[in-house]
Amino acid sequence: MKNLKTTQLVKNFSNLLKNLIQIFTLCFCLLIILPESGYARTNSYTKNVISKESQLVLEDLQKKNLNQLNLRKIVDDGELKQIQQLYEDYLTADNEKLVKEYQVTIRNYQIDNTDVIDIRPLKEDHPEKIIVYVHGGAFVFLSAKSSYKTSLPIARDLNIRVIAVDYKLAPEQKYTFMVQEIEKVIHRLIEDGYISSNIALMGDSAGGALVVSTAYSLMNSSKQIRLGTLVLLSPWIDLACQENSIIDNQDTDPILRKKDYLEVAADLVVDQGYDINNFPLNPVHLKYERQFPPVLIQLGTRDILREQIELFYDKLRQKDITSKIDRYEGMWHVFQGSNPELPESVIARKSIKQFINKHLKNAI
Repeated sequence: MKNLKTTQLVKNFSNLLKNLIQIFTLCFCLLIILPESGYARTNSYTKNVISKESQLVLEDLQKKNLNQLNLRKIVDDGELKQIQQLYEDYLTADNEKLVKEYQVTIRNYQIDNTDVIDIRPLKEDHPEKIIVYVHGGAFVFLSAKSSYKTSLPIARDLNIRVIAVDYKLAPEQKYTFMVQEIEKVIHRLIEDGYISSNIALMGDSAGGALVVSTAYSLMNSSKQIRLGTLVLLSPWIDLACQENSIIDNQDTDPILRKKDYLEVAADLVVDQGYDINNFPLNPVHLKYERQFPPVLIQLGTRDILREQIELFYDKLRQKDITSKIDRYEGMWHVFQGSNPELPESVIARKSIKQFINKHLKNAI
């Protein structure tokens, strides 16, 4: 009798072990298969292999040592204006070619003393919808004109009008003023007949921070304006840059470094009377609620801001805010703007189109 019970126990244990092995095998297969199909987990996209074309661009960027720029020394030596102009001249040299290549029309004008660039594709599928684009540049560099490699392909591929905001830069202007400039543009578009739910607000890097703060400010204003969706490319979420990725990706991101660049830029843009660690409009400090607009985030695994972006995404998910994150293996900070025709950049725009299609009031 005792031997019979022992045999039964051994048999039960054997069956249990067999089931566990089957479950483990299934999970292991899913871990392999799902990333290759594009979806590593709910509401995320992961491209696991860097393309050959992007690898060549990465190697070229690494040779240029762009991440060695010493902003502190530039400011201390009084050379900021000169460097700003050098950036503009270099990055706008091909603008006429880009306008022809992407078959868009360009018009420059002002909205309440804020410069904007009105970008229209040859065909607007849904003229009632619009994207407001906010460029990056660590708040001290670049402009709407020097960001054509990001904004023009979006206008063409989505067949949608894009208003690029040319906000005034630090140190002459501060963060709150920049947010107010973007808000004025949004208010004018609503006055002109656009419904807020048909407005997508898009930004990269520092522009991504401004996008988040602007959307939050609009929702908490007396008019409680909720935009249709937000698109963030490598957004600078924590201006204080306290997360580990600033250390982990310090030498892998060819575009940015924390020391002598991000830290200095943050000090230059934060409003007077505030410390960078308690600045109320810093996106990392905002109190997000479920009603916040849907958010699409895109980043590369080399991005110096990766960790803070991942934490931001987790915070949105915890608050049950509709959100999706796209991760691109081996790609760097705002890779979409380095070369818009890289395979990863093309995939990124398709993802943006799908997200905007889904979350603006009516599909594009």
